[in-house]
Amino acid sequence: MKRFTSAVRKYVSEQFRDPHAFEKLYIGEKNTCIPEDLLGEDLLLDIKEKFYSIFHPIRERLEKEKLAEKSIYIFVDPSYENITTAIVTYGTEKILYILYEKPWRLRWQTTKEMEEELNEIYAEIKGKLMEEKALRKNGATFRKLGLKARTQNIGNR
Repeated sequence: MKRFTSAVRKYVSEQFRDPHAFEKLYIGEKNTCIPEDLLGEDLLLDIKEKFYSIFHPIRERLEKEKLAEKSIYIFVDPSYENITTAIVTYGTEKILYILYEKPWRLRWQTTKEMEEELNEIYAEIKGKLMEEKALRKNGATFRKLGLKARTQNIGNR
């Protein structure tokens, strides 16, 4: 099933106004951050969109499954010279996923490979949200656990 890649395909086709944007951005060998025919007025904004687009359908699915009591945010710090960072957070308390990649290397050889990796990212984020939900049920929060863990680490020196 290609649910994530289909959603990414639809989203980037709309954002870049090109029905072939998905293949041009993500599938096969790439030598540039953004193909010339997809460039807008701001290269950094285009790179940001390229990274954001792969996490957008994952966030939408998690929100439909009602796994998050707070908002899931996607932050992208784009770079055309070096590494772009994409961070998915749960509210302001928890980092769910971090991706560091050079924009011209954010690609897959096949749609199947991309779908598999996006499913792995989804499963990792979902697991962290389910863990958080169980902790909240027991009265704990990530913030409290983080403080406790730091206290334990300091005490063990």
